[in-house]
Amino acid sequence: MLSTRLFYSSAISLLLALIVIPGCTSGKDGSDPAAKSPDLRALHLEGHALISQHRFTDAEKVLNSLVSKAPNSFVPLFNLGVCQLNQAEKGVDKAIVNFEKARKIQPSHPGVPYNLGIIHRFKGEEAAALAEFKTALELAPRDSDCHYQVAIGLLRTGQQELALPHFEMAVQLDPTIRGAWNNLQLMWRRSGRIEEANKALATFEALDKSGQGRAHSTKYTEQGKISEAIRDWAEPELSRASATPKPGSEFSEEPIDQADSGDPNAPMALVDSDLDCIPSLWIAGKQGRSIGLSETTHTVTSLSALDNARTFCVGDVDEDGLIDLVVAQKDRVVIFKGDGTETPSFTKEISEFPGEFTSVLLADIDMESDLDLLLIDAEGGLSLALNEG
Repeated sequence: MLSTRLFYSSAISLLLALIVIPGCTSGKDGSDPAAKSPDLRALHLEGHALISQHRFTDAEKVLNSLVSKAPNSFVPLFNLGVCQLNQAEKGVDKAIVNFEKARKIQPSHPGVPYNLGIIHRFKGEEAAALAEFKTALELAPRDSDCHYQVAIGLLRTGQQELALPHFEMAVQLDPTIRGAWNNLQLMWRRSGRIEEANKALATFEALDKSGQGRAHSTKYTEQGKISEAIRDWAEPELSRASATPKPGSEFSEEPIDQADSGDPNAPMALVDSDLDCIPSLWIAGKQGRSIGLSETTHTVTSLSALDNARTFCVGDVDEDGLIDLVVAQKDRVVIFKGDGTETPSFTKEISEFPGEFTSVLLADIDMESDLDLLLIDAEGGLSLALNEG
């Protein structure tokens, strides 16, 4: 299952004993159907055990049987939705139906909108996901995961300035959330709060190194890749099916209108300068430019730092968490400082030195955890520039 809290329900002696928020009512009269029937209690415990073992298909069969016998009980519907959610594409649509039924029975339970938010994010419906996470936060204002998920949703819907307070609250409520610390250091660094950013980065690295930090899963952290986290727990046959490449006929070409098409052999690279998981296409040439590749628009923006560049590469040269730019011009190499925006202005220089080079590459050559620069000239000669801070 997802290591972000799924709010699934558990019982030791009663069907109503929830892991996260106790005190829900199951029957219409508030009574516990499991207390009246040992058979129902046995089905509940079996379903919960199967969920704990990540046997979600088997759990679904058991919980469907339980729901058929107790259709007006919140906990069976909720747990059924959880095991369906964890089957990814195979189960999320069914999970939505059961979570909505559970919401009608108990509209005050934050786990319902929280899990619906996970499903909408998995389906790529980020605005709908954010709305559900906000509802969950209203119902559980002191829950760190709700704050974190709202912050991620705000980032992914272009509301970065509103995300910061939620990241800050998330780490106050739970200082072990690694992803929140990493996002905080990036956001503070962009706003010039360097000392706070360095402390947040140190906290993130300490949690990561110690293994004590909590994340949405062991593989997917600060970017909130919930869909991959769901699929990580999917059954093997589903994982294999989802990894099948699409045939070429399913892809279509999409022309992008450019004011100056430039040299068709010009150096280019996909660069995620603002760290929003949506790269832009940077192209050098007579007129350097950046092409936004979001799903809705493909804007072409001037990138003068790449004007007349022979070649270029990107990386965090000064170790401030932001993308910097190395440009090989006609007779010199310039390293520009990034500012964390989608198309940086590159008005500040980190370093400059003479030379005519046709290829540049950033790599940690001296194993000192920083980026050094490899350069190749027209005759194939190799030069090395070590990063000395």
